[in-house]
Formats: sequence, C-alpha cells, structure tokens
Amino acid sequence: GTRPGLSAALEASYAPALGLLHATYAAAGASGALREATILLKVWLRQRSVQQAGGVTGFQLSLLLVHLLRARVVTRSMGAYHVFRVVLSFLAKTMLEDHPVALPPPPAGGGGEDEHEHEGEAGQVHAVAAARFGRHFAWVLADSSAGVNYGAGVTRGALRELQEQAARSLRAID
Repeated sequence: GTRPGLSAALEASYAPALGLLHATYAAAGASGALREATILLKVWLRQRSVQQAGGVTGFQLSLLLVHLLRARVVTRSMGAYHVFRVVLSFLAKTMLEDHPVALPPPPAGGGGEDEHEHEGEAGQVHAVAAARFGRHFAWVLADSSAGVNYGAGVTRGALRELQEQAARSLRAID
C-alpha cells in the first residue's frame, strides 16, 4: 500500500487547492453556472481523450477556471455555456507554458469577502512561482504560497494538444 507519510503529505499539499475550489463554488451561490461550466470542461476534456499520461486533468482545469475568475476573464454573472466558451477561448489563445499561474489563497472566512484584496501579493507570488518552477515544469499552476505546482507532470506536448483541441472545438461551435 501507500506509505502513510506520503498520503499525508499529498493531502496537505492538495488541501489549499480543494479549499479554494470549495470556497469558489460556495461563493458562486445558487446559480451553479460555475459548477456546470466545470462539468462541461471535464466532459470536453474526456471526449478529446487529452487525458493520457502527461495530459491536463479536470482538476487542473478547475483550478485554471478559479484563476480566470480571479483575473476577471470569467465573471459570476456569466452562464455556464458562456464560461465554457471563454475558457476554451483562453486555452486556444494562450501558450500555457509561457503563462505561469499563481492561484489566490483560499478565503479565510468562507468566501464572502472581497475577492481582490490579495492582488498586490499575487504579482510577487507569480514571480516566485515562475522562478521556482518555470525551469523544471512545462506548466506552472502554483498555489498561493508558490509551494506546490499543481501543473507538475503536464508535458509541453499535452499543453500544445490542449491548445489545438480548444481551437478546433471553438471553430466547431461558432
């Protein structure tokens, strides 16, 4: 079986991301559009079979969606299909390997307070995350302390494939 120390370490490193996802969806309120958009993205990913070894996972796309919400690329007033299209558009236009992401910290109070109060720190975390992980990993998707890279394990080839698939899907639905 797995070593207890290892699973505890994994749990500790994923706890901030899970807390962030939980708080984001809780704060999104009754609309459920973000949840539905996340499901659409995961189904899209599965249908493209981009999820081979080294591929981007649904969990990673969920974290990217939180980043896009924080960056105001996606807003809470958008419907699920609109969010889905905006994320596909971002994936199609963005070289993810040149776009390090530092995730916001999970809100302390459960998601009710102002989302943008950490923006000054975010720039510093981006720089730290890019410096710490950029040389070693194709994709930097770092937690708010730049201690964990959730993008680890994703290959450059998989990022390019994801970009191509997103562009193809956008052409098909336009």
